[in-house]
Amino acid sequence: MKDSYYIKFIRKQSLLVAILWGFIFFIYCFAKVYGFAKAYPTLEAREKIAHLFSSSSGLNILTGPPNNIQTIAGYTVWSSYMFVILLGSIWAILLFSKYLRGEEQDGHIESILSGKTTLTRLTKLVHLGLMESIFVSYLIFSICLIGLGKMSIISLGVTSILFFSLSIYLAIILFGLIASLTSQLMTTKRQASSLGLVILFIFFVLKALGDTSASYKWLLDISPLGWFEKLSPLQEPKFVWLIPILISMVIIYSLTIWLAPKRDLGEGIINITPKSKSQLWSLKNIWVASFRLNKGQLYIWVSAVVGINFIYGLLAKLATNALNQSPKYLNAVHKISNSSNVTAVMTFASVVFFVDMIVVGFLLANYANNLKRDETSSLDVNFLMEPVSRIKLLSSKLIVATFGLILISLLSAVIFWLGSRIGGTDSLSLSKLYEASFNALFPSLFILGLVVFMYGLLPRIGNFIVYGIVIFSVIIGFIGTDLKLNHILRDFSIFTHVNLAPATSPDWHKNILILVISGFLVIFGALLYKRRDLIND
Repeated sequence: MKDSYYIKFIRKQSLLVAILWGFIFFIYCFAKVYGFAKAYPTLEAREKIAHLFSSSSGLNILTGPPNNIQTIAGYTVWSSYMFVILLGSIWAILLFSKYLRGEEQDGHIESILSGKTTLTRLTKLVHLGLMESIFVSYLIFSICLIGLGKMSIISLGVTSILFFSLSIYLAIILFGLIASLTSQLMTTKRQASSLGLVILFIFFVLKALGDTSASYKWLLDISPLGWFEKLSPLQEPKFVWLIPILISMVIIYSLTIWLAPKRDLGEGIINITPKSKSQLWSLKNIWVASFRLNKGQLYIWVSAVVGINFIYGLLAKLATNALNQSPKYLNAVHKISNSSNVTAVMTFASVVFFVDMIVVGFLLANYANNLKRDETSSLDVNFLMEPVSRIKLLSSKLIVATFGLILISLLSAVIFWLGSRIGGTDSLSLSKLYEASFNALFPSLFILGLVVFMYGLLPRIGNFIVYGIVIFSVIIGFIGTDLKLNHILRDFSIFTHVNLAPATSPDWHKNILILVISGFLVIFGALLYKRRDLIND
């Protein structure tokens, strides 16, 4: 296999995902900035809310110091900048470790290295392919932000937005390069990505200490996350902090290229052989095997949603005070719920479960990608060679995914309630939260049905179509009420067909209809999967 073909493969696999991440980053920024501008249109209202947010030391550990957050530019940096950097850095670590260690671990590059290509050249080409995808993601994110900045209630300059976007993607590239270095050091993809995530966590702790204590302010000077914080995009940019960032990138990349030929294929500079007993018995039963092969993904699903709900629970009291200072938010929910008795804390809880729907929607879109990967990597073929039918194989994966969704539904309510109690809010009913959490399960089941249907109909591009549908649904869910044609467009978003509980009572008749439609999608998808040929790359 020629190395040029492999690089085209990397571009093909990483480009569309990078574009989707660009949209995800924008959706998060849009939700924060647009919601703030609409809810607090006057300077007086913004100054009140800025004082409220500034008093929350726990929230500021994550977001950074609240500098001039009464302005749109200051609030954008405070609410979105560091969160998107952290999210993007995690994505970069997983992305680079996948192609610089995971592909080698799976034996996909042995045929390439059998030719004239060296490990050094291949490492450089992989970096080039991934950087191209990240650059496209940067363009998507920047263009969307520029459109947001042109809105009259936002009014952010193009140059400032470009530097804001550049700062975020420089962080993504930096931690991607760190993952490329750990991929040379460690033996397996899991070890490489885990080490990269540990490094990210250490840098975050250093930044948090520097932000919260004047005695440890100097830690911001040695933590890369502190450098990005000091860049201060959109407000008073300090370009001098680009110097250590760029120097670090050059050093890490050079060290990665230098180490690449100094190790054997399939090994790392630091060889740590995982010690675990074989569990071949679990592969004899398709139901047990599906759970074992997907348990890592289940852990990620549950951890992501539970972690988000716990953090939001801790912030419930602060958010409730903020909502009480924004009649526009409460009036909007009163219109949706047809009730004037909805409290601010119930409004906030409804927003949290709406966020849960969105997060799970993206997780399920990624699950569609995993279904395709299992088929193209011949993993499914190994099971189908045994007396296992296609329907049984697909059913086992579907049951595992459904189990994960139910587990999320059960845990998200109690974890949010626990976080709110720790944070000082005692007015939330656990039974109401369980009802809202169960209500939020139905759009997830619909997206799962859509995943199965697209997997059976268009297995090669179905995962990207699901991603697109989820992104479109999220955008319509956020801004549908502000569109002149909302009565038409809102019907195409699954999130608009589910009542916002606990601010309003769930519509169980509509939920049952969603469940029935989901069942038909699963059935038709399974039949299409049974009749089509298996795909391969």
